[in-house]
Amino acid sequence: MDKFADRAPGHALRADTGSGGQEGYLYVPAGGQGPATGASPGRLIQNKDRLRPWIVVHHEIESVIPAEWPGSLWRAAVVDAANQKDFDACGGGRLLPTAPYTRAVAVRVLSELPIWRIFGGKGEQVLEVVRVAEGLSSSEVDLLASHTEPGASKCYSKAWSAWLLDSNPDSIYADADHTRTLLAGGSKRRSPINAGFTLIYSLMAARARQLGGQSALGADDEGGERLLGNWAHALSALLHAAMALGAPDYVSDDERVVLLKPWLALGNG
Repeated sequence: MDKFADRAPGHALRADTGSGGQEGYLYVPAGGQGPATGASPGRLIQNKDRLRPWIVVHHEIESVIPAEWPGSLWRAAVVDAANQKDFDACGGGRLLPTAPYTRAVAVRVLSELPIWRIFGGKGEQVLEVVRVAEGLSSSEVDLLASHTEPGASKCYSKAWSAWLLDSNPDSIYADADHTRTLLAGGSKRRSPINAGFTLIYSLMAARARQLGGQSALGADDEGGERLLGNWAHALSALLHAAMALGAPDYVSDDERVVLLKPWLALGNG
């Protein structure tokens, strides 16, 4: 159900619908080498053949996962969708009509959208947290850790519970402990800021590997990777800030103060 904030998040794999004519959202990593590199309005982008990797067009913006960062966001229309024969030629797989995206051989780029939109209605503020996470220094990690409030994790968990109940009043996860949650629930939206929490984790883990080495990263009891020490505290501080800024409807004024204390200590307004 949950993905934990100090562990590397997993990714569920689903096939696409195989239907042509679908309009949706195309995420293009900067510096990538695929056919979508250099996307621009009106451009037709297509694979050289019908084999993997296909071009992924998400039906809803909530399902966009920026596996590589940074990148750009585009509105696009599927011109030629991969079909079951294409899947069979690539070793198998089955098209599912309920999948939230279409794998395409060719798409028409319609327009560019602000990248912050993948994080929801308050995505501009979440993007500020993302940008801090990708360039965090060791001294900033220590500063964030030193200003973390003891009750912040409880406020973060409470916000998750409120969002889950708002998304699904019958949620069986609303009463769970969400102090380390990055994704939850089974609806189209998996978090109050979509893929924002998982991206912040990924960027912080990358910085920890670069700056902290073995002292910043360790193995959890399931063989995965987790942040340690001040890096774990700093990660929590940024997740808390992203919640307060990106999902303000689920935190009270007092909780917002607690969640944002480390963030404001960095000099952010």
